[in-house]
Amino acid sequence: MEAQSVASHLNSSGFIRSQGLIGGKWTDAYDGKTIKVCNPATGEVITNVPCMGGKETNDAIASAYDAFVSWSKLTAADRSKCLRKWHDLILAHKEELGQLMTLEQGKPLKEAIGEVPGS
Repeated sequence: MEAQSVASHLNSSGFIRSQGLIGGKWTDAYDGKTIKVCNPATGEVITNVPCMGGKETNDAIASAYDAFVSWSKLTAADRSKCLRKWHDLILAHKEELGQLMTLEQGKPLKEAIGEVPGS
């Protein structure tokens, strides 16, 4: 599959996100600035991501702290179920994740897909 159509497929499937996650919500940089993410093999722009700074970082840290408070109240079994679901989702989408890694890093597809289970 051609790099442009791979990027288009990943974008339409929701695997390419062009916002940051803060407090469980996808958000742009507060000042609207972005950074281009380019395919190193072609130089084509895959997407633009938010260029987040200190304010966004502080909000992300505060939100992570708040999330930890509720996470730490879960039983080990409940935390394990959540992590297992995340693991299963990663494995179910290893090809898409490998394609994304190839697009943004220039890594061979087979190698990228092979790295996914270790995540």
